[in-house]
Amino acid sequence: MKYKNFEKLVLISILFFGFPFIFAFGQTSSAPISFTKKEIAFFKWGSGEKETQWHSTRIQIDGNDNVYFFNGNGQILIVSSDGSAIKVIDGEKVKNICTVDAEGNIYTVDYEKKGVPVLIITKPGGSQTKYENFEFSHEENGIAYDVLNKTLAVTSNDDKPEKLPPYLLGNKNKPDYEMKGKNLFLFHMNKINKHLKKINRQLNVDSVQIKIPKKWNLSCAADFLGVDDNGNFYFLCGYGYGPHYADPWVEGHIKIYSASGVNISEIKLDLNYVGEQVSDNELKLDIHGNIYQSWTSKDGLHILKWLRN
Repeated sequence: MKYKNFEKLVLISILFFGFPFIFAFGQTSSAPISFTKKEIAFFKWGSGEKETQWHSTRIQIDGNDNVYFFNGNGQILIVSSDGSAIKVIDGEKVKNICTVDAEGNIYTVDYEKKGVPVLIITKPGGSQTKYENFEFSHEENGIAYDVLNKTLAVTSNDDKPEKLPPYLLGNKNKPDYEMKGKNLFLFHMNKINKHLKKINRQLNVDSVQIKIPKKWNLSCAADFLGVDDNGNFYFLCGYGYGPHYADPWVEGHIKIYSASGVNISEIKLDLNYVGEQVSDNELKLDIHGNIYQSWTSKDGLHILKWLRN
């Protein structure tokens, strides 16, 4: 078979550049992936230092995969990504955690004056800055947003690659994703592609649709957890017999789908000792596809890491 010069160039490019060339132009891999479970920290139930009282523990991570949570004893505990170090912050100084950004700044909302929301940002070194009349909604890549969509630049990342997965809104006003039916998700790809473009990757599609099926005769409640830098989508799926979301589950899973809608991995989770569920607040995804989890057992709180192999 004869090829023109241009056709030869295209063929040679595919043969020699392979998957990186293909991925950059919108194709994704649906090859299975796997995870290894590791416990990186454990905290007994109690009111002492480095103990905890809360049975449902909301966690956050920063850009270095340090895990942050409030223990109910007046302390913020920060666990390093490998569990080798635990830092304690006085809870009188930081009374709660709304979120943590990539640089490790802690965002807190307080009402120091009646009816006046105050955003408090605590830097890793301990210094604080307060912003009155700022009713915090969320943070994206160093910029804080309030409920009226006012913005506040906290750090300046410009076009640098982001250290955390993109923040995706699921509301009705220009949403990044929508629920089109029970457990049917439609993702609008503008923000995801903007994030991936910074690392020379892009999914050249306008939208991605993912359907999460039921399991046997069990109902399925699905929550979106995030997207990693390989363009894979992560979901928490709870299966139970009860008609309500708050009913105890029979099983809990994290399911991972490629951008082509193929289920490429599944992690079966141990259910929490109290409530027999798992909350999406107890799970955090990093850009590499590693998952951090706070899991409660009869003896205490376990901080787990599901390491992508």
